[in-house]
Parts: sequence; C-alpha cells; structure tokens
Amino acid sequence: MTSNNTSSSPNIDAVKHIVTHNGIFHADEAFACAVLTTIWPDATVLRTRDRTILESAAVNPKFITVDVGGKYDANELVFDHHFKDGPARENGVPLSGFGLIWRHFGTAFLNTALFETDEILEEIHEAVDAGFVSRIDAGDTGAVESTAHLKGNPELELQDYGVSWLISSLNPVPLIEDDITDEERDHLFTNAISVARGVLQRVVYRACSRIMAREMVKEAIDGQLCVLDQFAPWQDAIFEADPDGEVLYVLFPATGGDWRIQCVPPTPEEMPMVQEERHILTPDLATRWSQVRVLARRPTHKDLQDLQDTYPPHLRGFFLPVKMQKRTLHRYK
Repeated sequence: MTSNNTSSSPNIDAVKHIVTHNGIFHADEAFACAVLTTIWPDATVLRTRDRTILESAAVNPKFITVDVGGKYDANELVFDHHFKDGPARENGVPLSGFGLIWRHFGTAFLNTALFETDEILEEIHEAVDAGFVSRIDAGDTGAVESTAHLKGNPELELQDYGVSWLISSLNPVPLIEDDITDEERDHLFTNAISVARGVLQRVVYRACSRIMAREMVKEAIDGQLCVLDQFAPWQDAIFEADPDGEVLYVLFPATGGDWRIQCVPPTPEEMPMVQEERHILTPDLATRWSQVRVLARRPTHKDLQDLQDTYPPHLRGFFLPVKMQKRTLHRYK
C-alpha cells in the first residue's frame, strides 16, 4: 500500500514515538531519524520488529514508523520501502526510508534547521533530495554499487568509504562487541543519528549556499572575468550565469588576505580537471614558477616581476594563488 500525500507542516505536538527496526542499522534509517528527531526533539526512538507493536503504532497518531512495517502509508505515518514494487522517484531512483521521510517532512526539517527566508526553501528541499538523499536511497536499495574502480585500471575495485559506510561503521563490531546489551546497541544507533544530523545540517547549508551564490556570480561578471568580493561557491553558478562560456577566469578572496584566480573549464563535468589550452592560466608563468621551484635556478628580473604577486600555481595550471587583487585584474583583463 502506498500513499503520495506530503506533509510540509506536521503537527509538532503530535508525534511522541519514532519506531524503526532493531538489529544492524543503515544510513537510511539513521538519516530519517535525524530528520524526525530534529522536528520532534522530545520523541523517543523505539527499535523493534515486534509485529504487535508495529500494528499498534500504525493506528496511533502519536507514533511514526520508518524503514519497517511492510508498507508505505503517509496517513498512518508508516514509511517503509521493503515490499515488492516499492516507491520510487520519477527519475527511477528508489525511495528508501530516508527518501520517504524527506519527501514528507524535509521542509519541516529545513524550517527548523535554517535561518534563511522561505522563498528558496522548496528549492533547497529539492536540491538536497537530488544531490544527497537520492544517493543514500540508491545505495540502500542496491541501485548503485558500493565499490569504485581505479581510473585506468577497471579490474581494481576500491571500497567506497562514503557517508553510508560511515554510518554503518558505527554498528557493533563482530567478534569484538558481540556481547553488548540491547541498550548499548541502541546507544550506538543514537550516536549514528547524531552523526547523521550533523552531516545533513552541513549538506543543507551547502545547498543553501550554492543557491544564494547564483545572483552574486551573475552580478560579478565583467567580460571574461568574474570578480567576487567574497568567496562563494561559483562552480555551478557560473555556467547558469554564463551559458555561452564567455567567462574565462574567476577571481575571489581567500583566507589570510590573499586572492585566488581560477580558470573556468568548458563544461561543469570538467571541473576542475581542465582540458583545453585556453583554460590554462598563463602557461609561461606556470613554467617559470616550475623552473624556480624545481630546478632552483636564479630567477631573472622578468621572473621576479611576474612572481612577486603570485604563489606557485596548481601543477595542472588551472589555479593560481595571488597576493594583490588590482594587479591580477590588470593582468587578466
């Protein structure tokens, strides 16, 4: 049984108990419980698979059940995905317990976690789902592999030590913690919820920051140069503000009073591994830096003129720390 009703403004006084399964926990229920315990901080978390308790919880509006219960019914506040033909997004990515909770209660979480105005709240909600929640869901439902292949060596598999692995690593360790009590196991899950909440908070902040950066980047474009008075996550915004690819460089302040100038690649997918020569920061300058640094040769007067306002560039030549904004502006304009 499924339900697509959403609830962006749940009754804060309603839920008193959050039910999820016991045993080994995963990222999806940890993040789901992180959302719910942020909205209802006084609610208790009950970990069980007892059918009698689950059936009672499904008809009690003070209970919300996630990742267990055998059905998805928002009217009964049961949000499980472990059944045939379970819920999925329009793009085909399955919904796990986290995705279902985010669908119905993500906006309420944002209202609690953010200090921003409401006009971008729905956009943040969608961005977090697309960029983070859906990836947790895909991993939990087996829609993606948990291993990666080394570039250039497809036969070598590497474990993906991502967020889902981090949460799973907080489970009791076999052979070492086999004798811990159920209370101690629940305490480990409480720790996992706390970690998930901290991660989700940062994900939300970064999504908000990227959205806020768009207008800043658009206003900062001056010909082939984008000059930001304060650092903003420009990497996504620049392609929306400059769809024709006219901007070649972005100049922005760094910590400590220095500045950074970075070239813009042809497409977002090539960030930051730049492919085209036009997106290399003055190859001659990078070469002279390399010679002075690696060969320790005596720099010429021309070297000193060029190098006095800069630091060593990235080895690929797309990123250059600089000391003076005005001189850098003059050079690259």
